[in-house]
Amino acid sequence: MCIRILFSCFLIACLSCSSTQGAPEPDAILKKAIEAHGGVKNIKKPRMGILKGVSKDNDAEVTQEETFDLPKRWKRVTVLSFEGKKRTSFLLEVEGKHWEWEDGGEVRQTKNEQMAVSHFGLLTKMVELTDEKVILSALPEIMIDGQAAIGFTAKFEAGKGHYYFDRNTGLLLQAIFNWQPEPGKVLQAKSVFGDYKEIDGVKLPYRRTYFLKGGDFMDFFQIAEILIKDVRILDRLPNSVFAIPRTNQNLPVGILNEDEKKLQGTWSIVEAKLNGEKQPLPKQGQQMIIKDRRFKTEMGGKVIDEGTFTIDPSAKPKAIDISHSGAEFQGKKGLGIYELKNNELWLAIATAGDDKRPTDFSCEKGKDQALMVFKKSSE
Repeated sequence: MCIRILFSCFLIACLSCSSTQGAPEPDAILKKAIEAHGGVKNIKKPRMGILKGVSKDNDAEVTQEETFDLPKRWKRVTVLSFEGKKRTSFLLEVEGKHWEWEDGGEVRQTKNEQMAVSHFGLLTKMVELTDEKVILSALPEIMIDGQAAIGFTAKFEAGKGHYYFDRNTGLLLQAIFNWQPEPGKVLQAKSVFGDYKEIDGVKLPYRRTYFLKGGDFMDFFQIAEILIKDVRILDRLPNSVFAIPRTNQNLPVGILNEDEKKLQGTWSIVEAKLNGEKQPLPKQGQQMIIKDRRFKTEMGGKVIDEGTFTIDPSAKPKAIDISHSGAEFQGKKGLGIYELKNNELWLAIATAGDDKRPTDFSCEKGKDQALMVFKKSSE
């Protein structure tokens, strides 16, 4: 009887540890993962560019655009289209600090650092787990999308995360963190990664599926799947892309608000040039209506363009970035400069989609730029 009891206890003990038996140590898993994704040198090297992704289902369409100047800063713009309405949200990281806001809303600083990670930054976070202050503990082997996955829990100052990697390739398959969307409410956020491709010396997942658990979700519920459609590595990006609305780190808040306040209202065009040539003004008149950080251009009472903009009054000359949502230029960006003087607004804008910002208001021939002068007609 005693022998049977001892044998049963031994068998139970063996079964209880069989899920992690034979699995590599967390340090070995992490080392293999870093090498699989391109190695420390390639992962940590500075890189600048633009990444675009899209998600579609029967009810909604989501587009994402990330602009990155790593390791210092990056910005994500997410546009949700649902039942004919659009909702745009922004996420910005500058020197390790994060801000989030919605189009026309107030900017708020966030502490959800594990959720606020760019696509390339995801790899950088992996290297940061090698810090001696991070404590790793093994997780049992599981199956993820038909692939054997091994992993560990990482405990760090900001909290903890659960990471799983492909047992054979070492590529990251899944990460789970706690997410606090509002005070007193904590959810679990899970990301599943796949469709890896090599870009700029690193392996990047071109598919990222998001799940949430907690609150109204008793189990993990898929909320979005982002597929990367385009990645461009660039040599330069304008500083204004990473400006923090209303709390620009280079300015006292009042200076930024002062120009924003002056821009509000209705402006009538009084002069126009395109590629060095003066343009006739429309007989029915043309107005630009600015409210908050949105604009709408009308001709004869008909809307011909609309969108959003951000300004950087600290730049010389002052910089403006325009995002078009009107039919003709939908999805395109306009880089420009502006000046407010004598109740007039001067705008010099590069051709929509061109990444060369004007340096003055001359609008010379061959530069593919437009100059528009508006006069304030009403507040």
